[in-house]
Amino acid sequence: MTKFAKRLKEMAHGLYGLTNAVGNALEHSEFEHVKETPNERLMGLTPRECYIAVSERYLKPMHGEDIIGRMLLESLTKHDNWHTAVVTDSGFVDEAKVIVEHFGVENIAVIRLHRDGCCFTNDSRGYIRLPGVQHFDVDNNGKLPDLTVAVANIAKAIGVAHEEAGYPTGQAAGEDSERSEQDQVRS
Repeated sequence: MTKFAKRLKEMAHGLYGLTNAVGNALEHSEFEHVKETPNERLMGLTPRECYIAVSERYLKPMHGEDIIGRMLLESLTKHDNWHTAVVTDSGFVDEAKVIVEHFGVENIAVIRLHRDGCCFTNDSRGYIRLPGVQHFDVDNNGKLPDLTVAVANIAKAIGVAHEEAGYPTGQAAGEDSERSEQDQVRS
């Protein structure tokens, strides 16, 4: 399981000098539960504002609208042993198209999660549609076992075994995952 924004977030942390004990940029998930809270370590910005600014004002103007997709593709192709990857934060067609073009429409599915109270307000992302790609919409207003069953049914429908989706045998699909994420792209 990975994210389009993983490297973006780590780059932003490095830009602001946010490092761990050994001097590496903080993990991408460092501010996951406080994305909307202004942070003095980010000069008063919320983490979301910081990530959007680095993406929209620096990376995309300097390197193209698909830069985040190209960075993810580089990461995905480094792992020869991956059969299936779950990407939990797709929200830009230009980024996702990089993955689709590399792996082919027949190898991609978009799963859009919908949950009351969760939306793209204050976010630069939105729901995406990719021509030729299978799309699934899941109501995520129940309990974790409900989401697990829905995702497992989709995985079965598209021919992905539970273990191939990145979950060790015995671990539930969705366990340890971020339920508030809006989209998932499988390649």
